[in-house]
Amino acid sequence: MDQDKFIALLYKQLQGEINLIEKTLLDKWLGEAAINRVLAQKIKEDWELSEQYSPEIEVDVDKEFSLLQQRIQKEENTATVKGKIIPVQRRTQWWAYAAAITLLLGLGTWLFVNQSITTQQQIVNTGSKEQKQIQLADGTKIWLNEHSRFTYPENFDGNNRQVHLKGEAFFDVSRNEDKPFIIKTTNSSIEVLGTSFNVQALSSNTYTEVVVKTGKVRLSALKTTQSVDLVANEKGIHQHKDNQVKKFEETDMNELAWKSRVLFYKNTPVPEVIESLERLFKVSIKTSPDSKNCLFTGRFKDPKLATIMTAISTEFNIGIHGKENSYQLEGGCPME
Repeated sequence: MDQDKFIALLYKQLQGEINLIEKTLLDKWLGEAAINRVLAQKIKEDWELSEQYSPEIEVDVDKEFSLLQQRIQKEENTATVKGKIIPVQRRTQWWAYAAAITLLLGLGTWLFVNQSITTQQQIVNTGSKEQKQIQLADGTKIWLNEHSRFTYPENFDGNNRQVHLKGEAFFDVSRNEDKPFIIKTTNSSIEVLGTSFNVQALSSNTYTEVVVKTGKVRLSALKTTQSVDLVANEKGIHQHKDNQVKKFEETDMNELAWKSRVLFYKNTPVPEVIESLERLFKVSIKTSPDSKNCLFTGRFKDPKLATIMTAISTEFNIGIHGKENSYQLEGGCPME
């Protein structure tokens, strides 16, 4: 098997997609030479550095290796030293040495190409309560939420526009029907031509969630053929454990409040209001069973947790207790 095929197997192993036969072949190749293990380690380091970015690179040294074989064969057939044929052991050593040089040249070529691609990758991280806005070379705009990591190339040179996300981000993608925009997360793939949508792929979640504001988006599971097409005001969820991808109608646009900075409620049961507050402000709020009968209406720009909690308390005469990130609402709206 050619060296580039083993590189492909290395990426399949890192993605968790390698089968038993491929794993056996790869292990055998790794055990054959130290230079193979050096190459494998370099690929693994680049993979981790660029957040699972796998460049489409084919390293082909067949031509050079074939020429080397021909030269060595010629030497074996004709070479003498003062009328004496070179010992077989020395020819074997020369073969091993030449093969190592060829592998090193192949590794050098791969490292040169891979390094040039990796250095073009930009990585943006956000910390606690930090958000960042990014504009890509094609005009696409991204709003990155807190505790997130986004990896993208300086320029889109291939036949698609592929980026990587870990965390949460809102995308406003510039339309290009010739180059689909593809977002890779740890478990899912999202493909669009041009639209605006939110992606939540948190490490702590057991699912990937996509909420579409405009246009059309395809959410797919990386390890299966499961996928759904989503349009405006629809939500798709990929459950990682069973690889099920499902679509939900009438999405709550308050899920985008972290980016829009607007919360809107119209006759919304208080437990649903509380759920959106917990998601946005990263707090825990417990309610009484009767609170489900309280229907809340209000619009809040640049919302503050204290402001909304006070409005709910005043509207329904509900008590608020708690501190820091944990609260308790006491009271509700009993059925008459």
